[in-house]
Amino acid sequence: MKSFTLLNQENLGKKILIGRKAAELIEASDVTYLVADSTKIGKNAFAILGALSLIDYIITDPFIDQSHLQLFRDNEIELIIAK
Repeated sequence: MKSFTLLNQENLGKKILIGRKAAELIEASDVTYLVADSTKIGKNAFAILGALSLIDYIITDPFIDQSHLQLFRDNEIELIIAK
């Protein structure tokens, strides 16, 4: 996993437009937060929003896989566990 994506193919055209706009906003931001529950992390999807290097913080639940924790550390992404 070297990028982050949109998972749902429903309303594909709308999501591609949203994905492009999101990618522009991510590129322009000073700090980027990604919020995803642990079941979404590590999954393949149809639209890539950007490289992991664009993310500063990931907010997720406490059930995240240990291998993903190491991947985030390796990419200098700070993890926030929601309760």
